[in-house]
Formats: sequence, C-alpha cells, structure tokens
Amino acid sequence: MPKRKATQQVQDVSTAHERPSSKPAPKRGRTVTKRNAKATAASTIMPVAGGPFIDSPPKLPTVECPKPMTRPVAKRAVPTQTKPTSVKPDRVKTSKAKIAPVKTTKAKPASIKKKVCKERKNKTGYYKAELMPEGLELTDLHKTKWNLGKQIGIGGFGRIYSASKACDRKLNGTDGQYVIKIEPKSNGPLFVEIHTYLQLMLKNVDDWKEYTGLSHLGLPRFVGHGRHVYNGTECRFLVMERLGNDLDLLFEKRRSDFTPSTIYSIGITMLNALEYIHKHGYIHGDIKGSNILLGFNEENLDKVVLVDFGIAQKFIHNGIHKPYIEDKKRAHDGTIEFTSRDAHLGAVPSRRSDLEILGYVMTRWLCEKLPWEDNLTNLEYVKNEKLRYCRDIKVFMRDCFQHTQRKNECPETLERYMQYAVGLDYKEEPDYTYARNILQSGMKRKPVKGLSARRTKIK
Repeated sequence: MPKRKATQQVQDVSTAHERPSSKPAPKRGRTVTKRNAKATAASTIMPVAGGPFIDSPPKLPTVECPKPMTRPVAKRAVPTQTKPTSVKPDRVKTSKAKIAPVKTTKAKPASIKKKVCKERKNKTGYYKAELMPEGLELTDLHKTKWNLGKQIGIGGFGRIYSASKACDRKLNGTDGQYVIKIEPKSNGPLFVEIHTYLQLMLKNVDDWKEYTGLSHLGLPRFVGHGRHVYNGTECRFLVMERLGNDLDLLFEKRRSDFTPSTIYSIGITMLNALEYIHKHGYIHGDIKGSNILLGFNEENLDKVVLVDFGIAQKFIHNGIHKPYIEDKKRAHDGTIEFTSRDAHLGAVPSRRSDLEILGYVMTRWLCEKLPWEDNLTNLEYVKNEKLRYCRDIKVFMRDCFQHTQRKNECPETLERYMQYAVGLDYKEEPDYTYARNILQSGMKRKPVKGLSARRTKIK
C-alpha cells in the first residue's frame, strides 16, 4: 500500500510542475508532508522546478516499512512450527522408556517367588524335619522319655526312627522296639494322624476285638506323642509300636507269594480294620501296599496292619453324614492310582470310597498293573478312566487281565467284590460281612467272623 501511494504522489508532482496554475500545488505538498514524518517546515516548500520537492518523492518507495513487516513473520513462523514437533515426540519416547524398566523389575521378583513356592510344594506339599542325631532324648506329653535311634524310613511328610524308652538299655542302631515319626509342627498330616489315633486307638479296641471275636484287628498300637525343638525348629512326634516291611516292598521281592488266596486274606483283614474305623466316624482315604505293614519280625501275611492316617477325615458331623459336595480344590486327594471316584471329584470320601480303594489295590496285586498307570500325571485322564470302568466292571476286569499271564483267569471273586463296592450309595453303610464273604469264597474257607455277621445284609 505505501508503494502505490508513493507512485501516485510522484505522478501528481510531475504533472503539477507542467501545469501553468500554481494554486493546486500547495494542497498536494501538504498531503505529502502530513504522511511523511521526516519532513520539516512543509508549509514553506514551494513547487519550484528542480527544487527539493522533486527529489524527495523518489525517497518514499525506499522507506524500510515493508522490511519490518516481513522479517518478524518469517522469524515467528519458524519457532512455532519446529518447537512443538521436535519437543513433544522426544518427551513421549523418554517417558515410555522410563516406565518399561520399572514394570519389568517389579514383575521379575514376583515370578521368582511363585516358582520357589511351586518347587517346594511339588513333591509332597510339606517340609521334612531336619535329620536328628542318634541318641537324642525326646519327652512326650506323659513325661515318658525316649531315646532316638537311627533313621529307618522316610515318607512323603516326615522321618521315621527306631526308638526305645530311656529307662531301657541303650539302643544299638535300629533294634528299638518302637518307632518315632517326626514332622515339623507346621505340617498338617502328622497332626491329623495323632488326632485320629487319639480318637480311635485309646477307646475300646480291646472291647471291640472281644465282641467281634477277632484276635487281630489290623490297626497299630498307639503309644504316645509330644513336641520337641531341634535347631530352632519345633517338631511334632508320634510314638508307635514297631512294625515290619510294607507290602509293596514285599510284592517286589516275593511276587509269587501274592496268590489270590493270600490277597483275599489281606483284603479281609483290611475290611475288619475299616469297619472299626468307620464305626467311629472316620475314613482312611489312602489304603495302599506301602501303608499296609507286616508285624515286626513277622512273615505271616495274615497279620498285616494298616497305618498312616495322615489324610483321614470324619465323614459324620453331629451324627449326620456329610452331604455330597464336589469341591475342585480338594479334587484328586490321596494316591492317584488307587484313590476313589469321590476323591477325584473333590467330595469328602465316604465309606464306599475306602472299599473302592481296597478293590483297586487287590486288583493291582492280581493283575500287576492297572489300566491307567501309564498316564498317572494326567489326573483328569485317571479320573475319567475310573468313572468309565466303574460303569462296567466286566470291561474293567477284561482290560486288567488281558495283558497278563492270568488273562484267562479273570477272578470271579474280585469281580463280585468290585461290583458291590462301586454299587454302594454315597451315604450307604456297607455290609462288611457280605464283602468279607465274597473274598472268603475265593479262599474256599469258612466265613470270617465279624460284628456285621449279626446284622441283616443291606440290599
């Protein structure tokens, strides 16, 4: 705009110089002096040819007004366009880079702790007590002192030592007449076992044996219990009579001794023990060869003893049978190859569960291998196989014996027993005499004496 006005003024001045009249010239001169702040004494300038008025208009186009208008615009445009694009992405990238390491460092310790816990719980789920020295003296709750001998066994939950009373002669290695089972106080199984023994073994065992006419009940003799602190760790201990080898070990060494007649005899002894346990409101839940022991220095398989009540439970509360409720947290309790269908489904095991487990144990001794033993790590597979086979015991017997030397000797006695055991209702009381007589028929002997012989058979 200033350039256009300046050129117009120059044209006006040139034309005014050529005009003969001198009156309009002062007006144009005054308008020029008003817009130009550098002109002084404009009222005295005359439009004379060759005078200063002709030289001043050419200076108007060279006024530096346009330069300040273009320079600030160019300088302001550069910072507004470059600063936001260069700064913001850098801040975003640095903020993300700082957050990522913090999250990973917090996550690593948590995952490590979980792995440690899983490794500790994988094998047994509990801690073993520290190995204690021979000659250590323990005092039970009845103030009886015991001398600890050498370790003679180790289980999933604790250590087992030979022991003798402190008043007797000093132990010579492993020749003690008693055994002491020790576990850390934090472990649950030994607490359950001690509590169960207190409820079962200190009551009317002798009266029961006299009433039923049994000379051997098939349960261990409970002696005492207490606590002991060793190297800063408090432990529980249980004192029992000493017993011999377990049947799993004997089965591997003397498999030929496990004839059908011998196996049924062991089954009858176990039914006698289970009847007593069930009468007092408990179930065992973990019947297997390693929990069935011979007497000390005993070779007679007719006098075996059922031990290890670490997962025993009460199935009666206030005189009423507990309801059938499946709980996934309790699923698959017990020894996987022998545990019952109820235990697989997470229900509280009942009396029928113990009879079913005993049936699996006898079947394995007879056929040497159960159909699901090749895949014991797949708990759901084992459960489904048992559910399938229990719907058709004939198929179960066929599959058990088809790959053995006795494939043409599928025992009718075992099949009848399994049919009865798996056919019981959850809350039904078994007819122990009927079950014993089934096994007795396979031995070709007289019926076994028992309390249930005085009761009517449950249909």
